[in-house]
Amino acid sequence: MNLAFKTNNMSQNTFRKTIVDKRLEELSDKVRRGTPISMSEAIEVVEYQEMLKKNKITLKDRFVNFFKIK
Repeated sequence: MNLAFKTNNMSQNTFRKTIVDKRLEELSDKVRRGTPISMSEAIEVVEYQEMLKKNKITLKDRFVNFFKIK
């Protein structure tokens, strides 16, 4: 399942500049705790975590953006 089409339950987190899905965050927590989930949910979690990693703002970029004159 492609996450690009799952925008109905997503909210924008301005600090991280990434899209956060509450359901996928809960599933990610289940994976971290070792709670069994279905294979399709596991694939969704992997895609979600890869998207978060790809969109993560580095510490260097935070400093540059903090001192940038607007």
